[in-house]
Amino acid sequence: QRSHRSLHITFFFCGTVLDQMTNEQLILWNASLRQLIQKKECLLSKCTLKFHSLAVFPPHRENLIVALFQNSPELDVLYEELCNLAVKKKETLRTSHDVNADAEYEFPLLRDIVYSRKETQRRKSNRVRFDGVASLDNVSSPWIAHVTLGNLTGRSQAEVNRLKQWLKDIHTVEMSVEERSTLHSKVPRALQSEISVQGLSLGGPKPRNVDLDWNFPFDQY
Repeated sequence: QRSHRSLHITFFFCGTVLDQMTNEQLILWNASLRQLIQKKECLLSKCTLKFHSLAVFPPHRENLIVALFQNSPELDVLYEELCNLAVKKKETLRTSHDVNADAEYEFPLLRDIVYSRKETQRRKSNRVRFDGVASLDNVSSPWIAHVTLGNLTGRSQAEVNRLKQWLKDIHTVEMSVEERSTLHSKVPRALQSEISVQGLSLGGPKPRNVDLDWNFPFDQY
């Protein structure tokens, strides 16, 4: 089980590359991200999440129990814009010696993350969609809005399969109106309606070499 303070939804995974970026790149990335959010001001109030289901995750490891959320299309637009920013090319090469591939890009390490993720998605024959069941077998969203609730430890594959089937049955088996109402009543009211996204923030340790504000609240724009 995860602590309440550790619960989060990862929007754009940077891994450890921020620690490998130069101070100049970090300052530019921070400022560019802030400008991007400001430019998309008309989308911010429409960025919402709604609880969808519980699921075993990720598909290839099945070692976590997560809460899945249906995200609004505006969040997908913001995500794609963020990816475009990560692969942004320099307007001009700074010296005549800047001829290698990395030198063409403002954020080569972030570019590598985006390209690697897109290649992984391209190779997948199944794509993730929220189809009304607690399953990740057909997911196609560029990112999966989820909160990790806990680790599945000491489990056998048979136990994982039974848990997956139970989570799926909650959404697919026929229930009486009374049974469905009872189940629905056990879901906290806050999870029964859309949740407004308040902003973006850098999770985990902050880059140590440069002092920057990594919080991007939407209500500032």
